[in-house]
Amino acid sequence: MVTTRRSLSDLRQNVKNGKKIFNGLVNMLKSQEQQLETLVKERNILQDQINMQHDQRVSDIRFYQDHIPQWRDRMHILDAAESDLIIDMKQGKSAIDKLNLEDKDDKLADNKSCFDYLSRYIRDNSPRKSAKSYKINSGNRDADKDVGSKMLEGEVRRLKHEYEKLASEKRSEISALFAGKKFVWNQYNLMEQKLTNQLKSKHSELELANGNIVQLLGSMEQLQSANDEKNELIARLNAKVAGLEAGANKSVERISKLS
Repeated sequence: MVTTRRSLSDLRQNVKNGKKIFNGLVNMLKSQEQQLETLVKERNILQDQINMQHDQRVSDIRFYQDHIPQWRDRMHILDAAESDLIIDMKQGKSAIDKLNLEDKDDKLADNKSCFDYLSRYIRDNSPRKSAKSYKINSGNRDADKDVGSKMLEGEVRRLKHEYEKLASEKRSEISALFAGKKFVWNQYNLMEQKLTNQLKSKHSELELANGNIVQLLGSMEQLQSANDEKNELIARLNAKVAGLEAGANKSVERISKLS
């Protein structure tokens, strides 16, 4: 009788302990399930972020792919324009130098013509010729000499005036040419600086675009790595929950047998 009571008491105690174990397993399973639900939510959020990043990356890459050829074409156009401008400037400089040389030649030719004319005039009205005239008509010597001297002086003054006028005109033309040359070179320098700045800007835009793509790819890799870690953790927890469920089922079976 005492043995029977003791057996019943032990059985009740075992059942009570089994229920405690079962309740503990149930609570553990609930906690694991909550963790799994939280991880699944976080994984879904992370997956949404990855999808958004992917869509943004695709959009940015398409944008850069569409615009990079245009930027490169513009750079080629700017390079060609700069080359053409340099060629034009060299040709303009050559033309100005040639014009200056021709102007100097013309000036020398004009001077030579003036002095040749003056030499002929002086030779034609020299004292030797006046002496011959004196033998022919000595009575008019003084009058002819005065008239010849005045004519010579007047001709010299006229030639000198014309030469100074011509020299002034040539100096003005040369000054205008040099001023035009200076203006053209200034315009060339401004254009060259502008083209250089534009090329630098386009290079910076290309480097920035490449940097954004690299940064975006790195961010995508980090998000994908974090998502993979979440998936591995969820898989381990699922395996652990499955093991706990199997242990709980065995405990229930033992309790049922004891009952």
